Amino acid sequence: MTKLLLLTATTLFLSTTGLAAGEREVVVSYQGSTVGVQVSADIEHLITVQVAGADVVVEQQAGVTEEITYRLAGASNNGSFTHIGDFKITLSLEGLNLTSQEGAAMTIKNGKRIAVVLKDGTENVLTDKEGGDQKACIVVKGHSEILGSGSLTINARSRHGYKSKEYFEMKSGVLNILTSGNGYLDEEEQETKAPACINCGESVKMKGGTINLLSTGDGGKGISCDSLFTMTGGSLTVRTSGARYIYEYFNGDRRDIDAIPDSLKNSPKAVKADMGISITGGTMALYTEQDGGEGLESKDTLTIRGGNIRIEAYDDCINAAGHVRIHGGDLFLSSLDNDGIDTNQSMFITGGRIVTLGNYLHELGIDVNDKGSSKKLYLTGGSVVCVGGTSQVSHPYTCDGAQPALYYKGKIKAGTELLLRCTTDNTEVMRYTLERDYKAEAGCSQPELCIMLSSPRLTAGKGYQLINATTGTTLAVVGSLSELYSNMEVSKTYFSRESFSLGQNTLPYRKAEICHNGTELPALVLYLHGGSARGEDNEAQLKENAVSVISQYLIDNGIAATFIVPQCPSGGGWTSQNRKVVNDLMKSYIQKGQADPDRIYVMGGSMGGTGTWCQLSYFPNFYAAAMPVAGNPTGMNAANVATTPVLTVMGTADAMMSIPAVETFMADVIAAGGSVQLNTEEGWSHPTTCEQSYTDERLTWLFSQVRGAEDAIVSITPDSSSMSDGIIYDLCGRPLKHPVKGIYIKAGKKILLQ
Repeated sequence: MTKLLLLTATTLFLSTTGLAAGEREVVVSYQGSTVGVQVSADIEHLITVQVAGADVVVEQQAGVTEEITYRLAGASNNGSFTHIGDFKITLSLEGLNLTSQEGAAMTIKNGKRIAVVLKDGTENVLTDKEGGDQKACIVVKGHSEILGSGSLTINARSRHGYKSKEYFEMKSGVLNILTSGNGYLDEEEQETKAPACINCGESVKMKGGTINLLSTGDGGKGISCDSLFTMTGGSLTVRTSGARYIYEYFNGDRRDIDAIPDSLKNSPKAVKADMGISITGGTMALYTEQDGGEGLESKDTLTIRGGNIRIEAYDDCINAAGHVRIHGGDLFLSSLDNDGIDTNQSMFITGGRIVTLGNYLHELGIDVNDKGSSKKLYLTGGSVVCVGGTSQVSHPYTCDGAQPALYYKGKIKAGTELLLRCTTDNTEVMRYTLERDYKAEAGCSQPELCIMLSSPRLTAGKGYQLINATTGTTLAVVGSLSELYSNMEVSKTYFSRESFSLGQNTLPYRKAEICHNGTELPALVLYLHGGSARGEDNEAQLKENAVSVISQYLIDNGIAATFIVPQCPSGGGWTSQNRKVVNDLMKSYIQKGQADPDRIYVMGGSMGGTGTWCQLSYFPNFYAAAMPVAGNPTGMNAANVATTPVLTVMGTADAMMSIPAVETFMADVIAAGGSVQLNTEEGWSHPTTCEQSYTDERLTWLFSQVRGAEDAIVSITPDSSSMSDGIIYDLCGRPLKHPVKGIYIKAGKKILLQ
């Protein structure tokens, strides 16, 4: 390294950037591999400057009693700035672009207040050595204040971005910090540590301006402070994309996180404070993308009185070792794999608007450690939407001034707008649109969610209705709010009692009008029950599990439909005299113009499965699609069945129905040019097959079929040139995007998807 040059008070490097030193100023102008330094005459005797290439060390003598301003500008890709002193200073960045190849870009060895002023209209960039052992890109011994209306971008390529030994205060300007280093083992302390964009030995205070932080390394953090984090204004955005850091030489089971000693692992955090968090204003957006990533973590009490807060975290959005107190503000919290809010003490909600979403399986929107007699959820105000995947939702404690809450359990699609309405006086209580796609997270199966709703507008003695405002469907009701915390009764689909006569035969049936919107003709859906539901009560057929599953699917997906569930009289069947009565019943809705003739669907299980095959056999080209479950097609007309797409489900442990018989008949249907798919379920008995076959995937296939789509049919031959290699077709030649198990055509050849 070049020997440092000691500059006396009368020896100066002149700047060529146009900057000139005023009173009590030192100007440092970087010019590639060199640097110019000017010291104003009034402080020459107080300043010593050493320069080597573009590395500058400025030492402020002990006799300084008034503040000096250091103005830095220019560019160097191999330079640094170091200040030594013991009296507060102003560090003015005026268009500085500085990269160090030796360590930190800037080191301030001054334990007093350091005002970092970002000059109006300037962009400043600091970059440290990649893979170095420096503590940070900027290291400040004292307490830092960020001011001005310019911007500062910090690229930390090893450890921390901005490290302040004392407090850090953001007042104005724009601060962008990127850290890319991974966690590491501190040999001296024998514990893992991880880079933070802002690392502070005392408090971090966010009062104004804009901070944007990105940590890409494992274990990385946005803000980490040993004392309090407070936010009263400004805008803070933090994103961590790294995973949990585990010491590279740990030789245990890395999948068992709880078994790994805390000293050998380090989790990513957006904001971590050891002595508490307080937020009263400003805008905050926190995102953690991988395992272990939490949003706000307080090792003590966490208090929110205001502000606009959005947290999307992999782990807990808010985690506190102490109490959590929310008295105001707008909060949206969404945890992918854990709780929205998790506290080891009590939680107090007195105001604010809060949406908190937990994991769909076993976690909560609000998780309070209620094992101790004093550790409770106290809910006395605020508007709260709390969603989780377990029935063990944290119930508020019954205390003076407790606010009522309603609980609902059911399946809700992403984008669904929920409306809570008071039925007593017809007023709106609250609305919420579910932003999150729980179905995608669950793997294409819509999970059941537990929802708590609370509002100051809830009043004892009044009735309430939870509505899917997207479809206009009632989801649940409370006749009269008689208990402080009440479970809402799920509103079952209403089936009116009807009957239909043909000659001497009268067929009782139940009808549900689902999602009718008046703008389109509804689909017509027929369900044929099994043998045990025969009778004359017009009731037993509704007890089959498939009826509620199908109706809920139609509701959840906003499909306008008229759902017909007839009851076969005692001693009868669906394949004899009742087959024509059933079909004429369906035709009556078409003849009256009350249903879409191209969207008529039939399905059923056991006797109803056989009856479904029968409807296709005797009434060809009438239904858009069919789904016979655990049925017997023996003796049916294969050519007639071939006019309708079919998906049939059979269980391998079904002792009543024969899979070989179905396969034999399928071959005849295929030979007749039909489209039929067989799904076999390993180990399913006859009852299990009848109860569990109506999955979202199969119903999606069924209701996506439209009768008369001949323009989509292509000629199927083994060498068909009209087919693309990468596309799968059904046996009628229709291209499919999401085929389930069954027989298909690909590149002109028949294939079997298991």
